Amino acid sequence: MIGRILTGGDDYEILATVPPKALAPLEAAARAAGVAVTVVGKVTPGHAVVLRGADGRALDLGSGRFEHF
Repeated sequence: MIGRILTGGDDYEILATVPPKALAPLEAAARAAGVAVTVVGKVTPGHAVVLRGADGRALDLGSGRFEHF
């Protein structure tokens, strides 16, 4: 089910990376603007993209994405 949730549609939100020292100022600015900000992960050294579940285990999502036609 999680694979379908993460890859089953083309709904987009803004996704950005910020250095750790910039997180608190970003959160403060977002709060002041009434915008929700949620930390969803972190960038680590390496070449592979690994998505992990709440339990820390790597998720195998395959290549699912919604095909419109």
